[in-house]
Amino acid sequence: MSRALTWIARPTVLVAVVVLISGFQIVRAVTRDRPVMPAIYGEVPEFQLTDQRGRSFGSIQLDGRVWIASFLHTRCGTCLIAQRMTKLQDSIKNATPYLHLVTFTVDPEHDSPEVLSDYAGELRASPRLWTWVTGDKAAAHGVINSLGVSVASGGVVGKSPMSQVDATYVLIDQKMRIRGRYDATSPDKAVTQMMHDAALLLNYPE
Repeated sequence: MSRALTWIARPTVLVAVVVLISGFQIVRAVTRDRPVMPAIYGEVPEFQLTDQRGRSFGSIQLDGRVWIASFLHTRCGTCLIAQRMTKLQDSIKNATPYLHLVTFTVDPEHDSPEVLSDYAGELRASPRLWTWVTGDKAAAHGVINSLGVSVASGGVVGKSPMSQVDATYVLIDQKMRIRGRYDATSPDKAVTQMMHDAALLLNYPE
């Protein structure tokens, strides 16, 4: 893929943008010497699924961006991961379009684009900042697995079997490489580290 955002190759250009990610310390990300970068844990294969507006969404739309993946299903109600992602959205609004949130449903047979759109609306999720993704179950779970996150059979809601997923954030760089996985059950420590790593990727694209 080659549709990278060309001007982010200059580290100093994004300093002003990244400084506006509220609540996170990024001093190391803006120093003159190149810091130690997050490790590379693999590459995300090309994929194409469907977003909450019924549009095709995948690798092409994410190429050249740093993005953060999360995973849930709407039948959890207003679950903890959704609440935490809402706060994260508020923190990154000044870093768009260079940093984006992507939530994958692990229950695509139930979570149609319309269901995701309604759920996202309840959370006041902005499509400019945060995309919700569904699609064919095998394809959707395949993408989730490629991010190093396990999807397992869970309980039953009504008469419908459910899938469960690790409470994990995944950080992906501009070249679709996995640069970190973070425990979403310890939000303060995990989010601080994740946003520090995201700032490094924004300021020092590789």
